Amino acid sequence: MQRILLVQTAFLGDVILTTPLIRAIRQTYPSCHLDVVVNQEAAAILNGNTAVNGILILDKKGKHRGAGFLRFIKEIERRRYDLLLSPHESHRSAILARFSKIPERIGYKSAGFARLAYTRTVHRRLDLPEVERLLAFFKDALGVSASFDPFPELFSPEESERAASDILQRHGARLPILIAPSSVWTTKRWPVWHFSQLIKLLLTGYKNPVFLLGSAADRKLAADIIKLLKYTVPDSFQKRVVDLCGQTSFAVLFSLMRKSRLLISNDSAPVHFAQAARLPVVCIMGPTTPALGYAPITPESHVAQIDLPCRPCGTHGGHVCPLGHFHCMEKLSPEYVSMLAGKAMLTTT
Repeated sequence: MQRILLVQTAFLGDVILTTPLIRAIRQTYPSCHLDVVVNQEAAAILNGNTAVNGILILDKKGKHRGAGFLRFIKEIERRRYDLLLSPHESHRSAILARFSKIPERIGYKSAGFARLAYTRTVHRRLDLPEVERLLAFFKDALGVSASFDPFPELFSPEESERAASDILQRHGARLPILIAPSSVWTTKRWPVWHFSQLIKLLLTGYKNPVFLLGSAADRKLAADIIKLLKYTVPDSFQKRVVDLCGQTSFAVLFSLMRKSRLLISNDSAPVHFAQAARLPVVCIMGPTTPALGYAPITPESHVAQIDLPCRPCGTHGGHVCPLGHFHCMEKLSPEYVSMLAGKAMLTTT
């Protein structure tokens, strides 16, 4: 295999979970040229990854819409790859594969247009966590029998390590508890009041500061959580809560996780950052379940959930509860999540 193209244009977290597959390709074909197609948001995830020769950005909502997508496919064709791997079920990835003129193209049997797009297909192993599922895709596709490390892999340059250390020093913090209260999907978000109550329990029970994580778009969410705290905890406790939403790059976020004690997060991308940092996680799952394959595999991690016959209600969640009651999140108590956090931190120094 001289030239290999890996297509992974799903969400940010999916690209993080694909890094063990990237490492496995490099270990199996050490002299190959490996390029990876990702969306614009996820490109930074692969910075510093020496297993990757090139990163091709598919700007799905910008210059590669419509005719721009055809130009992107033409660029793929000009690069003359020998093998295309697409562990993604999207129709767009299948169309890219179909018209790329790459002689060998492998994708999931369940993918859109699979019969037309791929020269070979493999079953998607729904019984495995996603990181192992992606490795199984590679092994089944190419008859590889070796074992591979399933943990995601990210890289942080020295300047990101310094920036994370500066954040800790600026706030007089050591081993903070990180909380990521947002998600792209509305039903994956644990209620603001619950997060506020959880932080109150953490501030009361532990000396660790609490850092709120998210993008700039999550600042209002963080502000709402902090506002509720003003009515429940003393000022001295409130000073231990720091809003970092919109203030960290992906690399700095990863570096900060390497210097933290625990992450508490909805079922979203920060969970996968934490796995790369080997940071224990309490993952809050409402509309989704561990059986879908995206629960954390870091030792001492826990999933906060309650059993309901309506779960899971979708692969990703949605913007409204299909049954209108949102019990999976509303009835998941802050006390229970705090208890799981305590169990996770027993083994974290």
